[in-house]
Amino acid sequence: MLFKGVMQQEFKFNFARILQPTLTHAGFHRVELTSCIHYEELWRKERLWFGASFDWRDQYLEISLGHLYWFHDAMPRVIVLGDYRSYCNFDPYAKALKDGVVNTLNAIRDSFDHALEVYESHYNDMLQGRLRPTGVQLTDVESVIKS
Repeated sequence: MLFKGVMQQEFKFNFARILQPTLTHAGFHRVELTSCIHYEELWRKERLWFGASFDWRDQYLEISLGHLYWFHDAMPRVIVLGDYRSYCNFDPYAKALKDGVVNTLNAIRDSFDHALEVYESHYNDMLQGRLRPTGVQLTDVESVIKS
């Protein structure tokens, strides 16, 4: 348990050092949610959301950029529909396994402006077919919360 806490603190420290300045400069602000499963780091700029989580046991880095949705399942949770690899030329999960989390966070930082451009021009196309997977009820968070 102690090891998990150290690994999570290390992720949060590196995220704050590497990505937080980029997100803040781009106009995003950090959002804290309670009573649901959510990303370790969740950031918002109007309707655009950025989520990041790191599972130290599986060495799984999840990075998402898109719209936030409530996922109605056994446990309430939010998801950001938009896999970050759709916006850049690398897969953050694979890169984290190969090059480590810090190098991957640096690559995300360096590709973020381009990712925003791709989001602006192609998000609606990327979203088609992902909003209503079979048997899953999703609710656009914008219809639930007020800015």
